[in-house]
Amino acid sequence: MGKRFLNVTFALGLVIGLMAGVVGSASADMSPAGTESQWIFFPYVPNGEMLDGAGPWYGTVTIQNTEDWRVIIGFGQTASGVNNSMSTTLEPHASKTFSAAQLGIASPGAGVVVQSAWDPADDLPDSVCQETTTSEQLTRGGTANTADQMAGTTDNDNSVVVTQTVNGTPHTFSNGNDYVVKNHNSIDWSPGGVEPSPGSTYTVTYTTGATACRAPIITGVEKHVMATPSASGKTSSAQTSVDGYTAIPEQDVPWGPVALSARTSTPVTAITLAATSLVSR
Repeated sequence: MGKRFLNVTFALGLVIGLMAGVVGSASADMSPAGTESQWIFFPYVPNGEMLDGAGPWYGTVTIQNTEDWRVIIGFGQTASGVNNSMSTTLEPHASKTFSAAQLGIASPGAGVVVQSAWDPADDLPDSVCQETTTSEQLTRGGTANTADQMAGTTDNDNSVVVTQTVNGTPHTFSNGNDYVVKNHNSIDWSPGGVEPSPGSTYTVTYTTGATACRAPIITGVEKHVMATPSASGKTSSAQTSVDGYTAIPEQDVPWGPVALSARTSTPVTAITLAATSLVSR
């Protein structure tokens, strides 16, 4: 009975925290162009909250990177009092824990959102990002060892393939021996190898960058303790009670079982309903 009573009481805390403000702006967009971002929500993270005379309660959030590649996470806010400028990198399958104080949550608490994005320094595989490949026809200039301008720009000079078919016979030219890519947007025939005859056409195929990346998946848990804060999330004899909940992924905010009726409502209403259902079960 005590456990059930505490959960219902804390659910009310979630609602109060969310009613303090709507979902705020996220930290600066961390995603490379054309990529998706995932959001997870912590409806309420206490920082000195008193509930029914018990407390104070202090919360931490732990964020887990489930991917095989690095992920950048940034914090936003669902209510006032959260420092939404913090960001950090999670190594593959690593996790980090942040206390309410580290997140800049003002007393007695607030909601927190976390955004994930791929590290733009990583070369992600095709299973994560689909690159766009384009082909175009170029006409060889009249002077040997000169360059022909491409219509587009490649993001990877090594992806450039130059071919030509003469009298039904295809030929692939050698990158580095016959030509080099200049300024990412022209075919330079200065190496002095084989080149197309002046005025003939040839085909250039190249990648233009990742335009569709799936979102990096992160998970999270919130842990709240009484009556002494724990920055690391670990408990000791200094904490007399401990509880927590799992972060709510973005797709479950407007479409959760209780929040079905809130499809046309504001985000804060949908999150409140989902959180109340999740925590008070």
